[in-house]
Amino acid sequence: MGLNYRCSERFTGKVGVALDQSPVNDTNRTVRLPDNDRKWISVGGSYRPGTSSKIDFGYSHLFVSNTPIDQTRATLQALTGGW
Repeated sequence: MGLNYRCSERFTGKVGVALDQSPVNDTNRTVRLPDNDRKWISVGGSYRPGTSSKIDFGYSHLFVSNTPIDQTRATLQALTGGW
C-alpha cells in the first residue's frame, strides 16, 4: 500500500508499506532455501527542477525475522553431496 502527496508543483512525497509472504514454510525451509516473510517500509519523492525533467528518489528498508531452518542429516548430506 502506498501514498503519494503532492506538496507543491515541483515536489511529491511518497510513502509505502508492504508485507511479502514467502512461499516457503517451516517444514520445507532449508539452508539451500532460507526464505522468510518480509515487511517493507519505503519513503521517497520526486522533484521537478524544470518542465522537461524529473528526479525520483527513494529508500526501502526490509524487516526479516530470524527463522528456523531444517538442519537434519538428510539436508546436510544433500548440501555437501554425501558423507
